[in-house]
Amino acid sequence: MLDTTARDALRLAYDFAPPETERERLVCGIFSDVMKVAPVGLDDDFYDLGGDSLMGEQISLMIQEKTGKDFAVSALFDYPTPRLISEFLQDGKAEIAPNSHPIFVVHGKGGYTAPRPEFYAGLSQGTKLVMFELPGIRTRTDYPRDIPAVAAAYVTQIMRDYPTGPVLLSAFCAGGLIAIEMMAQLKAAGREVPGLVLLDPSAPRRVLDRHRLQSKIETGNANTLDRLRHRLRYTPRTPNAFDRLRDRIERGLRLLATLDDARKASRKKQGAFWKYRDAGFRILPRASLIVAYRFAWPAPYTGKVTIIASQQRAKALASETSVWQRFIPNRTVEVLSETHGDIGQANAGAVAARMEQLLLEPLA
Repeated sequence: MLDTTARDALRLAYDFAPPETERERLVCGIFSDVMKVAPVGLDDDFYDLGGDSLMGEQISLMIQEKTGKDFAVSALFDYPTPRLISEFLQDGKAEIAPNSHPIFVVHGKGGYTAPRPEFYAGLSQGTKLVMFELPGIRTRTDYPRDIPAVAAAYVTQIMRDYPTGPVLLSAFCAGGLIAIEMMAQLKAAGREVPGLVLLDPSAPRRVLDRHRLQSKIETGNANTLDRLRHRLRYTPRTPNAFDRLRDRIERGLRLLATLDDARKASRKKQGAFWKYRDAGFRILPRASLIVAYRFAWPAPYTGKVTIIASQQRAKALASETSVWQRFIPNRTVEVLSETHGDIGQANAGAVAARMEQLLLEPLA
């Protein structure tokens, strides 16, 4: 830990407020241990102290371990100081205002989303984001094994916590496949979804390969080998023992490959899985999610969809021969950044503002 002058070196714009209760001292201590700053006061802001997603993961886990209460990483934006977190732990989650509409945001491959403050800054005052988090990554509980099950968990959360009103849905990157799956489930549940906004979505290679093979068959350009491959690997049918065994083997091999990547990253002390291991998040649910993405094949959604894209991906996203034409044929692509990374960083404010505008327009 840094010495006690570290906080003063940050030159924060507010005075130090010492913790007074046991709960406040606990939260301040967690901040100090994770962020290597001492002392930490009640009003010291997570982002002002230099917080990032890894620190957020560690704080989330430590709060849960030491208090027994659930505290999602994304909650750090609504409760960024030890004082606000202490009040949250004492009083519970504040209810959303009756006349407001939250924006639901699906994560990408990481299993959760924690946007930078610049993203929130692009939203109107009072706009609430509900960030989904993959069940099981912070607790020793079961976790969904495929994309329909992940989507079902989030639809259940919406129906439980927000049983009425329109559902304003968005998704980052690979989470677009989950969001498309959710649209069918929300429709079946009788919920109104005015539109869907995807933020620079992507699809795994296995999904792209399946799309190319199926397109060849649909256009009459497939040979006998193509048709056999499609029948064995992708054609829906009542599974028999062989099908189940084959799927288990394929999923198992991909899961082992993913975990091997984690092992290699740990040896080199670099890469995403090293970060997750340091944070204490469970690797297996994340690895399972990555595998599940590779097997995703959501039913087409024919409603209006807007894609906020990077220049890197715009051409593929707009192409009439892409997998997105299959899944979301009624889509519009708007380019708001040069690179994929800029969607959540350099251009995050503009992306958030446009996402909110697109989702709220039908309600005006």
